[in-house]
Amino acid sequence: MTTPLPESLDIDAPREDALKLAVEVVSAWRRDRRVTTTAGLGSALKQSGIEPKSLGFPTFKDFWQFAEDRKMIRRYRASNGHWLVLLPGEDAPDPQTGVPPRATTPKGLDPARVRLKPAVWRAFVDWDDAYARFWDREAKEAFMVPIAWVPSQVDEARYLGFEPITQASQIGWMREFAEGLDGTNKRELLEALEDDAPLGAFRKSLAASGALRDWHSTLTLRVAEMVKAWCQQNGVPETDLVEPIRRKASQPTPSSGPEPYDVTSSERTRDARSHLAAELRVAVHQAVDRMSLDELAALPLRACHLVR
Repeated sequence: MTTPLPESLDIDAPREDALKLAVEVVSAWRRDRRVTTTAGLGSALKQSGIEPKSLGFPTFKDFWQFAEDRKMIRRYRASNGHWLVLLPGEDAPDPQTGVPPRATTPKGLDPARVRLKPAVWRAFVDWDDAYARFWDREAKEAFMVPIAWVPSQVDEARYLGFEPITQASQIGWMREFAEGLDGTNKRELLEALEDDAPLGAFRKSLAASGALRDWHSTLTLRVAEMVKAWCQQNGVPETDLVEPIRRKASQPTPSSGPEPYDVTSSERTRDARSHLAAELRVAVHQAVDRMSLDELAALPLRACHLVR
């Protein structure tokens, strides 16, 4: 006769369900190669309806400690001080990325391991709707230009237009991040996102709470994931949008040539800008020819451009 297993005396059904869901979320993030920080996971769990206090835990830190005591997860402190959540049996994560190693080398853009080119970052993150954004397929560069300057006809085979990540999406990420915090920090960050909050209040609150670094890590991953999806949808090689990963000073640097994804100015980039400038110049001349005297007088031109 089989002896039935004793019922747990230190956990009830809601806690059991919450732990199972937490493991499922960690597993899903691992499959997607996302960095499983306790802050990020806490935010995701709150979105799923899990509140530590309703389960008898003062904070998510206590929740993760409880899960670790039950050997459902284990925590690992990365070199940058962030706490990561790992599954039982997982190898130690890469010290630079916080992601456990894969059996094979990943191809394409891994959001946890890359740094987007500055122009790419700005074009996707700056939600100012006064600018159009293009990806130059030949020069492999992103750029922004005032919408009023865009010619009526653009070489779409070369210049691929795209939209930035919306303001609503980015503010949603901010709220999600703030919800993952506890106590005063959470309240102050949420207040900083109110419509009547001063400009820059969210960043100031992040700095004051010590959460600025965690937020930057979260934002970087979110943006990289969006850029990766955009690349896949538009047939753009993901590696064209990233900078090389810098080697540590202690490691030898090959002298055989430039980094594989060097982002320094090149002849192709200069040619692309010259080509765009020529197109814009033609469009401006056509627009000027159609202007009235009053419109011409209102043009904000530097005096040096009027001197022959």
